[in-house]
Amino acid sequence: MSDPLLLSLAATFLLSLVFWTFPGIDLAVTGLFYRTGDGFALSRDPMLKALRASSTWVMGTMVIGALGVLAHRAATGRLIGSRQARRATFLISGLAAGPGLLVNGVLKSLWGRPRPVHLEMWGGKAVHVPVWRMSDQCTGNCSFVSGEASSAAWMVAVAALLPPSVRRWALWPVVTYAVALSMTRLAFGGHFLSDILLSWSLTALVLGLLWRCLPEATTSMRGRGGPGLSRLARPEPLGPVARISTSALRLTANQGGRASHPKDGQSRADQAPPLAGAMPPPGRSGRQGLRASHAAEPRLNDL
Repeated sequence: MSDPLLLSLAATFLLSLVFWTFPGIDLAVTGLFYRTGDGFALSRDPMLKALRASSTWVMGTMVIGALGVLAHRAATGRLIGSRQARRATFLISGLAAGPGLLVNGVLKSLWGRPRPVHLEMWGGKAVHVPVWRMSDQCTGNCSFVSGEASSAAWMVAVAALLPPSVRRWALWPVVTYAVALSMTRLAFGGHFLSDILLSWSLTALVLGLLWRCLPEATTSMRGRGGPGLSRLARPEPLGPVARISTSALRLTANQGGRASHPKDGQSRADQAPPLAGAMPPPGRSGRQGLRASHAAEPRLNDL
């Protein structure tokens, strides 16, 4: 299964099942970054704070790049039918629908899951709430799911759609940057592990749905199944069968040539009649007759 939509749907289901069944995973992983009397100390680390702040500039550059592609295609009259313009539109739409609408507009605003720093065990007043359970422990900008992790997943999609010459060296650095950026939210006590992983899968799910609307998706799906299906639909030449039948015809022709001179005391009526089409027609040599009879065989495409 290589369909991004199905993969992201399966990942969302499995992650939700695991963290719903075992909510203690979130508490155990987050507890690794908490120190009594010092809290989430990594949230004060200058390098990690700079890493988090850089996301605004990186994502802003990507958005400007996508908008620049659209503006250039529109200025040159190539907006309609341009593959680059379609992909830029896909990325802008994915950013608005995924991190914008679904993550920040719906889940973080309505689900009410408190952040780790707000829990009683880590200096707050709220109680832990598992994934997908609506709560009143948080009234706005809550923990489920991570907006910054969702934006980081969108950045990976941008890198994946770059031209091959650029994608070759840019993809894995962007993936590494996106993972590090997402994990700072865990180290800072701002999100649980489930918030980050489900944010990735939900963003991928939105992008997968939007990708289905692009012509590239239909073409790529036909390309995955096309060659195999075309080979099944197109009759293959019967090479081995043809070679066997040719050899049999030659043998029959030779035997027929020898049998045309009966031995003494044996009439022609006693001879077994040759196979139809095996004997060369009168007036031609055995080899020419063989060619004629073989050419007269019905072809597979004629059946």
